[in-house]
Amino acid sequence: MGAKPKADTPEDLKNWMMEYLTSQGALETRTRHSLVAPPKPVNDDDDEIQNQRQATLPMNYGDMKSIRRSLRGEAGLVAMRLELNATVKVIIQKLDSIYGSVDKKEELLAEFYGSRQRPTESVTAWSCRLEGIIGKAVDRGLVQRKDVDNMLHAMIWTGLKPHLKDISGHKYDTIGDFDGLRVALRQIESDHSSRNEGLQEIKGLINQIHTRLDCNDKRWEQAPWNHQEQHTQPPQFQPPNQSRQWQQPNQSSPWQQQPQFGQQQQNRGGYRGRGGNSNRGRGQNNYRGGRDNPDRDYQCWRCGQTGHLKIGCKVRMDHSQQHLNSNKPMQGERP
Repeated sequence: MGAKPKADTPEDLKNWMMEYLTSQGALETRTRHSLVAPPKPVNDDDDEIQNQRQATLPMNYGDMKSIRRSLRGEAGLVAMRLELNATVKVIIQKLDSIYGSVDKKEELLAEFYGSRQRPTESVTAWSCRLEGIIGKAVDRGLVQRKDVDNMLHAMIWTGLKPHLKDISGHKYDTIGDFDGLRVALRQIESDHSSRNEGLQEIKGLINQIHTRLDCNDKRWEQAPWNHQEQHTQPPQFQPPNQSRQWQQPNQSSPWQQQPQFGQQQQNRGGYRGRGGNSNRGRGQNNYRGGRDNPDRDYQCWRCGQTGHLKIGCKVRMDHSQQHLNSNKPMQGERP
């Protein structure tokens, strides 16, 4: 063969021989295909991935046979009904007519421009969903590939969640390509999620405090002393006794309340009686107490009776219960 093998062990010699024959074209490397039946297509994305893989395979008889053997179930029956020399393009067209999307062109564009990020959807999943919708539009000839980046750049920010959209407007204005804007939005989403975690912890603590306060209120309502207070009747109000007995001056309590200044009748010209404690030496601007009024709960500090004040007391202190002016002179007599 004109080549000197370089090997020290039998295994090295075997590997060198395989490499040499492969380089000379003596051995043909065949592409291996999975013999496991693919699952039944569930959505359009799985069909597109399978069709893309089959379209990129080299077109020779061995690969065509491998493709036919890889199809199982209903897809295998569809390929079996075709001709033996059917190309990959023919098989893909047949599968697309059975499992492909049947949405109208107008509905496809309406879905793209009307899409919005779901509450539980991340920015990554939202951008991939937009790319899937616009990819279908490109395959059907609705959108040219040169316009895809601008359309995705506009829609990824337009359809964002409101709280993310409000804090990412400057990124939309400064970043012009779709991939760069997606990276910036992912960073903002990550920062915002960390802040939300802190807020959730604070809300949890507040809820715990409210729960404890509610428990304390229930315990207070169920307390035995609280029930006793509800069943006991409140004390009834007793009006002041207007028929109090007359008390001696020496029996009056010195701590009884003195009448307030606003409750006195402010009449000029004090009265000078014959009794021992007359308002002498106070001038003409003395304030005279009210007249005998049994309805008012006043008590005189001079005589101990109720109904008048000390400043206007007219009771004689000799216990005769007569008025001070009762000993007036007869007509014709001098005082």
